[in-house]
Amino acid sequence: MRIVMQSKIKGISPDKMWEHLQSPATFQMVSAPLMVFRSRVSGGYPKRWAQGSAYPLQMYMLGCIPLGHHTILFKRIDHSAKRVSTDEHGLLLKFWQHTMEVMSDSDPQAVLFRDTLEVRNGIITLPTYLGVYAFFTYRHWRMKRLIRKGRFT
Repeated sequence: MRIVMQSKIKGISPDKMWEHLQSPATFQMVSAPLMVFRSRVSGGYPKRWAQGSAYPLQMYMLGCIPLGHHTILFKRIDHSAKRVSTDEHGLLLKFWQHTMEVMSDSDPQAVLFRDTLEVRNGIITLPTYLGVYAFFTYRHWRMKRLIRKGRFT
């Protein structure tokens, strides 16, 4: 199943948004407190995601309910297109291809941010889709809120 979610986000430039998209700190900030991802590698997260690198994580709902392991492989980080593509899998999610894009908007003080996700999870694909859709809705809302409050620096 495929999810495409796009938001117009005011108060940030495409270049600044792109910088944030490459940061594990941003990933954690926009996911929390609904979902918390902890690195399973000693030393924790890198400062920036790296193309070709895989990051094993532990997932927690609300920071305390364990949801198992999850691995994100950064297949492509395209700086000119401001696009990140990942392949992901884990205990709860068997197949997940995710693309995030930052695009210019006609408003120079806004960006378009798009998540595209292909999810396959066997007989639980539909419930997975519904949960992921809710999570992505939360992430977009949280990102807008953090930018509006000036906490996305």
